Amino acid sequence: MIAYFVYNLDGYSGAAQQALLLAKHMKRDILFFNHNNKTFQKYKHNQFIEIIDLPQNRFFQALIILFFTLEYSIRIYHFHGSFNVGMFIGAFL
Repeated sequence: MIAYFVYNLDGYSGAAQQALLLAKHMKRDILFFNHNNKTFQKYKHNQFIEIIDLPQNRFFQALIILFFTLEYSIRIYHFHGSFNVGMFIGAFL
């Protein structure tokens, strides 16, 4: 599985929309970690794409990212921006 890190997937973000368009054409399981300063929420976009809205708290972000990375055996992180928590966890793992 691949994890994408994006900002404001549910709003207007050119990079996030580009990542979503790329993911739709890949036809494989992809998990989006969406930084949008809301509360934690997990939902399906389609049969291949799941989206997780991350909370503002960086500690909880780290726990959520780590949990789903291990749960889904994520092997690749794809960043559309600078995500300190995700980059640290990716380098650590």
